[in-house]
Amino acid sequence: MSEKAGSGPAGGQPSRNAGVLTRQAEDWVFLFNTSTNELFRVNATGGRIWDLLGKGHSAEEIALTISSEFEGADLERVRTAVHSFLKELSKRELIT
Repeated sequence: MSEKAGSGPAGGQPSRNAGVLTRQAEDWVFLFNTSTNELFRVNATGGRIWDLLGKGHSAEEIALTISSEFEGADLERVRTAVHSFLKELSKRELIT
């Protein structure tokens, strides 16, 4: 989902860092962290997760939404991937 890309604090609701600028170009979403001056590129699925975070969805809601949007997707695998992606976003200070 990401070339360089969390969940919020342990057990908490993840939310997007207000200091992150977002731009979409073709199949990629670019996230620029104005605090660290780092640019991250995520694919369309990562971009969809980013969008859902902006709408206040929990990690579980995101996993359920993503799995319903991809026919035949295994919910447990999607949960694992979403949590891994959110962990990386958190590590990179893109979400809190």
